[in-house]
Amino acid sequence: MNHLDEVISKIRKGEVVLWAGSGLSLYAGYPTSQKLVGVIKNRLHKEEKQYFEDKYELSRVAEEFVRIRDNDRSEIIKILKEDMTQKCTIQPGV
Repeated sequence: MNHLDEVISKIRKGEVVLWAGSGLSLYAGYPTSQKLVGVIKNRLHKEEKQYFEDKYELSRVAEEFVRIRDNDRSEIIKILKEDMTQKCTIQPGV
């Protein structure tokens, strides 16, 4: 399987999250990166919170979340899908 086939397979399985950048996502009505940081941190167990005291950037929070969950990305994908799955509010010609 080549790289493109692997990516297509992961997309079909729902294992891919597309990051388009804050400009596009905000325009479409999606949450800011700081809101997503809060959503992820709210899912932490009490004993995990100590690992996040100095982490505020979405990439660092997401990486640490996956790390402390034994490098299993399934929970963070689920969290992001729950918060990001909504109807796009971009209107053509606007």
